[in-house]
Amino acid sequence: MVSKLATSTDGLTYVSETDAPFEFVSFPKIGEMSAANVAKAAKVESSKPAITIDHEIFFQRLTENKEWFGAKEKEQARRFRRLKELLEKELTDITVFRFGKIRIDILVLGKNKEGKVEGLRTYSVET
Repeated sequence: MVSKLATSTDGLTYVSETDAPFEFVSFPKIGEMSAANVAKAAKVESSKPAITIDHEIFFQRLTENKEWFGAKEKEQARRFRRLKELLEKELTDITVFRFGKIRIDILVLGKNKEGKVEGLRTYSVET
């Protein structure tokens, strides 16, 4: 899974007020995939507010083509669609965790075939 995700996310960024890369994360002993357990495993500051969102909602903005898109934007949307498909193929119970208000830690996590929690981490700046 690591090499598949590394290839899929190479050069791909999460666009917000800053463009942030994705990194592969794995938490073999996380227990229940709750915001508290994810924050602890990912070493996210415990005072940051946490919300979870469905991965379909998270990927909606990233995967759709807009009529004004040029070739670069269309290619990025295509790559995000392929990334979403790869995550859905390799993981179950996919959940997106967002921690913070301005600088937001984002973790897209699910369980692999062995039950280990893994996925992607990035961040967003939203003022």
